[in-house]
Amino acid sequence: MNFLSHYYLEQHHPSPYFRFASVFPDLLRQSHPRLKLHSMKPYETNTGKLLQEGIEKHFLADKAFHNSEFFKLHYGMIKDQFARSGFIHPERKSFFIAHILLEIILDRMIVLHENHVCRNFYNDLAEIDESHIENLLGGHPGYSHEKFSRHFMRFKTSRYLYSYSGTQHIVYALNKICMRTGIRELDPGNCSKIESCITEISGKMEKNYPGAFDEIKASEFAPGIS
Repeated sequence: MNFLSHYYLEQHHPSPYFRFASVFPDLLRQSHPRLKLHSMKPYETNTGKLLQEGIEKHFLADKAFHNSEFFKLHYGMIKDQFARSGFIHPERKSFFIAHILLEIILDRMIVLHENHVCRNFYNDLAEIDESHIENLLGGHPGYSHEKFSRHFMRFKTSRYLYSYSGTQHIVYALNKICMRTGIRELDPGNCSKIESCITEISGKMEKNYPGAFDEIKASEFAPGIS
């Protein structure tokens, strides 16, 4: 799942640090693409405990989502739409594009229909004391807090998740992900096909997207999701 979807699941948790931690692995991946959260220092404070618990929930939620009927149904819809439009990625990465696109469109539903969640998300980020992150990951092989902090500041100030309301901005975000993962960018023709797909799938998803979160909460893979 993408940022807002993770936050959506945990939005009612009483701690902003837990809510932040539920999206932290994706933020970390953007600033440190090769770093894996395989080991963290044992928490020494209550905030450290909340951060670790939120990070664990992130991975449980991803597992539940990728095993859900919602994911399978809408992933299939996107692949069918790709086939009808003639979209073919030159490196045969259409399956990857479909997966990422589904997650971004789910975030788009939240931006379009529950915009207050996006506002609360950015408000929470503004309240985070980064020293707690540094305490948790300081000494972790490959981690640079200065590097993460620069990225985190750009992420907070750009507020680009609001731009998901526009299909062209989603295509731009998709191309940025392709660049980060070493996949060739989409050419103008394929960008146009992706925009049509976003419009089509958004129309089909807008009434049933809350079901994705209901299914995750009920999943055996993610016990205790709030």
